Amino acid sequence: MLRPLTTLIFLIAIATSACFEQPSDDDPLPLSTSVPIFKTATVTSQSDAIETRRLTNADITSMLQEIVCWYDDPKLAADCLPVGKKESRLLSEMAATKDHRFIAPLVDMLSLELGWKPWIQETLAAITGYEFNKSYGWSTWISNQPPPLPDGYIGWKGHLLSIVDERYVHLLNDEMSLDVRPEELVWSRLAIDERISLTNPRMVHRQEQRYLSPDDVIFGVFLNGEARAYPQRILAWHELVYDELEGDPIFITNCVPCGSTVVYEAIASDNRRYQLGNTGLVYRSRHLFYDTETHSLWDQLTGNAITGEAFAKGVSLTPIPVLRTTWEEWANRHPNTAVLSLETGTYYNYDSGAAIVEEVASPDPYFPAPIPLNDSYEIKERVLGLEIEGSTRAYPLSALEEARIAHDSLAGQDIVLISQGPGSGVSVYQSHDISLSFLQGPLDSLEAVDDAGERWFLDEAMLVNVIDGRIRQAIPTKIAYWFAWADAFLETTIWKD
Repeated sequence: MLRPLTTLIFLIAIATSACFEQPSDDDPLPLSTSVPIFKTATVTSQSDAIETRRLTNADITSMLQEIVCWYDDPKLAADCLPVGKKESRLLSEMAATKDHRFIAPLVDMLSLELGWKPWIQETLAAITGYEFNKSYGWSTWISNQPPPLPDGYIGWKGHLLSIVDERYVHLLNDEMSLDVRPEELVWSRLAIDERISLTNPRMVHRQEQRYLSPDDVIFGVFLNGEARAYPQRILAWHELVYDELEGDPIFITNCVPCGSTVVYEAIASDNRRYQLGNTGLVYRSRHLFYDTETHSLWDQLTGNAITGEAFAKGVSLTPIPVLRTTWEEWANRHPNTAVLSLETGTYYNYDSGAAIVEEVASPDPYFPAPIPLNDSYEIKERVLGLEIEGSTRAYPLSALEEARIAHDSLAGQDIVLISQGPGSGVSVYQSHDISLSFLQGPLDSLEAVDDAGERWFLDEAMLVNVIDGRIRQAIPTKIAYWFAWADAFLETTIWKD
């Protein structure tokens, strides 16, 4: 839980900067044309002495620990509220050294609105020769120009964020294994579990709900003969829903800044059931979850553990089929579907689009992220991603919906991608020896015909031959923005229609 003092800090930060500073107008400014910055201290003779010698790792560690009031008990970290004379002196000393090992920690400090921004900006300018108007610019810059990291950086970062929530010292520590550059773990200005995940939420029958419009986006799951719909207007606020369909536990995960919704089996690849939560951290504009068992971090889009014990063991989550479609389309397919109730026990604004209004307003990633060199698709074009036996491919979602039926081959498997038309979503199946086309008739037909004239019934789990009962299994898909998919799956190919 947030303490009252840090809650006040958050209210001030939210009022002044919304959720995270946007990337517009954030090119580096030459120092000669920089926005004026307050200067609170001159470089003392002590800092002159530091400048004349090479700082040791112990020097760096000592200065960084002192500036964030390093406590063995992270609950005391919130008692340290800069900026005072000590912090001003330390920042002046850091500026004088021009040591690049200070860059990543200083950028991390910028994300906390504690009144020290002008002094930190000034220190970064002195060390690097650059200035940026916003912390987004600095995070992007260090992603492209990786600075050297001081010893103990990850643990220091955990202590810094313990000013917000003491649990960060468990998620970020120097003993953990990791698969990412730690300076790219960006705090989104949401505390741990501030976005409240839902566990076994209340569901209502299709005819009982009174809040959805026909064109509202939902994510439909059909498992063990049971259909459930998870509306975007609810899911985007919570980011994580734990549910069970006929005894099978699943995670419905959502990442607004990367445009991704993926459904996973709750039993991981090591046959262990993990309890996930929201970290408030993003990596290259992708949400990260944590598990309460090992405090490992998990990538929402890949389903892989990227730090901690679970990463060291190579643990991952297994996706299951999900359909991104409209409420009208899903309800027509599944007249007895259940859907999330508005009675979630929380007080978010569940109006359509309210949870994503800031994110969709920008053509660029909301958080620092690499931009794909392959410009076949727009940066934030929504793609359908497939991963089969280690091979990955991206398909533009709108083109597939327009085509309605497309055939392809990936990792030696013949597949068919089927849609009922624009906005209705795409399901993917193994096709093997069959080539399908739609029957002449209504666009919402759930039957297709193969080149032998035999009919196949479509649902989210499989294709079924209506004559002899042959089955072609559905293949799990992941929907995401192109920039996010391309970075998460660096070896991805793209669809050539």
